[in-house]
Amino acid sequence: MKKQTLRQSFYGLVIIVILYLCVNIANLLWFVMQPTGLWGIYKYGGMLIVTLFVVLFLMVGVYHFVRNFRKVAHNIGFWILIVVFGILGLVIEYVPVAWLVHQVDNKYQYVNQTEEYFTEGKYEKALTYAATLYEKSQNEKTITSEFWILKKAFVSSQWGNQFLQRRHYRIEFNYAFCLENLGKDIEKAEQLYRQCLFIAQQMDSEQRTNVMDTKIRLAKIELSKGNVVKADEWFRNLNHEFQKMDERERVYSLILMLTYAQYAESRGDIVKGLQIREQAYEKMSTDDAYQETTMYFGVVLAMLNSKISSRNVTEARQFAEKANELSSTFEGDEIYTYYLNQMGLYEEFAGNYKEAETYFEEAIASSEEMPQRIMAIQKRALAAFYFRQKQYQKANEQYRIFWQTIKPSGYSIQENIQPAIQTALTYGALGHQAKAIQMMAEADSTLKMLMAQYFETTTLEEKEFFTRRFETDARIINAFYLQQNGAGNIGKVLNNVLCLKHGALQSQQAFEAVIKQLRDDNAEKLYRDIVKRKKESEIKAMLQVHQREQLMDLLDTLTMEEHQLIEKVEQHADTKAYFLKQITWQKVRDQLNDDEVAIEFVNFPIDPLNPIANRYYAVIVTPHSADLKLVPLAEEREIEALLGGCSKDNINALYSDNQHGQMYKMVWAPVTKHLEGASRVFVSLSGILHRVSFAALTIDESYSLETLSSLKEIWNTKEDSTQTLMNVALFGDVTFGTMAETAAWGNDVQKEITRNILSGRFAALPGTRKEISTIAQLMDKRGLKYNIYCGINATEANFRCLESDDKIRLIHIATHGFYYPKNTSTVMRESIYGISDGYTIVTNPMIRSGFLLSGELHGQDNRTQTDGVLTSAEISGMDLTHVDLVVLSACETGLGDISDSEGVYGLQRAFKMAGVKNIVMSLWQVPDEATSELMIHFYDGYLTGKSVIEALKEAQLKVKKKYPEPYSWAGFVVLR
Repeated sequence: MKKQTLRQSFYGLVIIVILYLCVNIANLLWFVMQPTGLWGIYKYGGMLIVTLFVVLFLMVGVYHFVRNFRKVAHNIGFWILIVVFGILGLVIEYVPVAWLVHQVDNKYQYVNQTEEYFTEGKYEKALTYAATLYEKSQNEKTITSEFWILKKAFVSSQWGNQFLQRRHYRIEFNYAFCLENLGKDIEKAEQLYRQCLFIAQQMDSEQRTNVMDTKIRLAKIELSKGNVVKADEWFRNLNHEFQKMDERERVYSLILMLTYAQYAESRGDIVKGLQIREQAYEKMSTDDAYQETTMYFGVVLAMLNSKISSRNVTEARQFAEKANELSSTFEGDEIYTYYLNQMGLYEEFAGNYKEAETYFEEAIASSEEMPQRIMAIQKRALAAFYFRQKQYQKANEQYRIFWQTIKPSGYSIQENIQPAIQTALTYGALGHQAKAIQMMAEADSTLKMLMAQYFETTTLEEKEFFTRRFETDARIINAFYLQQNGAGNIGKVLNNVLCLKHGALQSQQAFEAVIKQLRDDNAEKLYRDIVKRKKESEIKAMLQVHQREQLMDLLDTLTMEEHQLIEKVEQHADTKAYFLKQITWQKVRDQLNDDEVAIEFVNFPIDPLNPIANRYYAVIVTPHSADLKLVPLAEEREIEALLGGCSKDNINALYSDNQHGQMYKMVWAPVTKHLEGASRVFVSLSGILHRVSFAALTIDESYSLETLSSLKEIWNTKEDSTQTLMNVALFGDVTFGTMAETAAWGNDVQKEITRNILSGRFAALPGTRKEISTIAQLMDKRGLKYNIYCGINATEANFRCLESDDKIRLIHIATHGFYYPKNTSTVMRESIYGISDGYTIVTNPMIRSGFLLSGELHGQDNRTQTDGVLTSAEISGMDLTHVDLVVLSACETGLGDISDSEGVYGLQRAFKMAGVKNIVMSLWQVPDEATSELMIHFYDGYLTGKSVIEALKEAQLKVKKKYPEPYSWAGFVVLR
């Protein structure tokens, strides 16, 4: 009886254990599968039945095996039975579980499910679904009671932990995706993406794509918030991931390429963005696997957009036809609205305005069931179309809806600066001045905020991209202010000009000053090395077409290293005060003495609604004044027509009999009444006024005229101008034959220069040897040390050695300068730089300008270092911060491509980038003999202690007596 009772108790306990295990199994299955909906419950029930059956079968098998152990132990097949049972148990136990995890892992692709809802237009359902899954996942992060032993064992195992990481990543990414795309809570989306990044980084190496996915999203969020610096950090980080990709990840490679292209374009690097898109298009167009994908369709549309932007009619038509062929597959998708948008732009480009309007309207109609952000983008496109068509009432109505829609849903600040400007202009056109001023002020402050933020951690090239991108916007904002009658608008304009003008260059110079203040020789040396290698790589990329791709990769690597150095410097110094000086016009005024006046020349569209014609103005700052003076000058077309070419007759006509000449009447006579009592006048030039010799216009005036890059430079003029001359380097009487001989073996840039020598344009300059000799005698009289580099010694190699000689204070260069405008028949083509597969324009003006020295015979690998052609790009990478004055006794050394914000891109910018404090340069080809005499008179005054300005003016007056024609004496100017 007792034995029977024990047996019953034992069986009862066994049943309880079995039930306990079954309940635990059911709980574990529920935990793993997370069933939702009727199908989920049905699937869960089926899996539970199969699992319990397998477990019960195993338990019964084990029971019978143990019970009959003695009977079978003596059988020969006993051990075989053990092995079979073991293998069978493993198969039954682990294969279904592995299969289950795999099925769940693939079946529940939460982002895919959400995208399905998006495709169907069920946006709120997508968000609710994502939020529900997210809440569930948060609950399961906390381990419940010890009762659920199987669940706890599973979670504690490495396998289970990896499974949960993957699930949490997908759920949180899914939720963030919804929040971001619906614009509900961008901050929450960013927080979730950061959690996803942390999870992805804990996963094994096969999950690198998850890391990249998350970083791309975080970069886009930062970009949309206007945090360009943080976005830049993410994209630089992604570039590292891109380098690690192999062929198996080519799809992700394409995604990253396209994302990076979008980023490059957002920074203003349109060329880089287009190059990346073209690479992606070439890869995808030859692979049938991509032909009907959304990604390929997007690339085709992006290519269409780029061809419209570059005004390429033929290729734009080809891509439009290609887009039409692919479009039917994507009707109802988000990208289809983008297709309609691009077709609207294409029809507008083709002059079919009615068809264009129809496409834009269809894009809006197709986006009605989509997230508000997409609808807003289409409203913006239609508004911009109406604005371009001067239908301001319609444009204003569409923009009103756009702003109502986009602001609550989150939007890219920098992408909407132009819409804000256009909205303000439409308000103004319709007579709503208060609203116009409010909207324009918002665009203005946003632009300044972006600039201040962007300039902190970017390279010079990236700063220049930024200023080029927003240059036109800034000009229209200022033109708008000038149209208003409110007090202080002139001050707003000048403050904006002070903020933007030469901002990129001065910000970079400030960064270099920070590095020097750190007194970290390694950091300074590394920076200089990076800058020099970047310049050399950029030039070689044009010279050596067969290595261009590798050299461009090297440029990207060097840029990455420069960013890392910038970040390092930021950690050891307060850089915010340096990168962008917020100088107001009142601060400029306070720097003026009682006998000083400052003039900022500016040019803006006459009509902001039709920014074709520009007018020049002089903004005059006088000491102790409460207000600024705005003096309207001539229109740009009038000044340009008067400037004409640089022929002798034209220049003599411009500057002879100054006060009665047309140039004087246009740009200087209107400001003279504001200069009474002034003995010193500071001017900062703009646009084509850089080609005007103001020194010639004011040669007979009693005041001195000082040309500054920007009125921000006025602080430097207040410093002690007395220079301690130590060593001087004198270059002249260059042996151009040696350089031409170098050209004979095949470098096409030297061939082009050789043609100019043979045609007489770059003739020998024997007078420069006498010039150098006479200047040396003046140096001797004052006991100054100097080195003469003439003939075959006037080499590029010797010039580069000046960089390491920090005792050099003055460099005099008497040779031929050159500048090839990009829009003339004498443009330097890529073929000139050793490229034989085309004749496209060289876009970098710093490579189209420079001066000539004696060349040397070397192998091709070193030819850019010693070929005798020293370009502005090469000079800009040098360190000449110890040099007080460079005198360019050469023709056309003051010329270059003109940028409204950054001034002249040529030799003057190159030496400024290199750190030189003062530059004497020429605006046209001054006769050799007159130049030599002028230089001798200049040094005669300068070496006696006179300022550069005073010495040059006195020299010009002396030469004018012997050579009355302005062509002979008025060409040289000083830039401080």
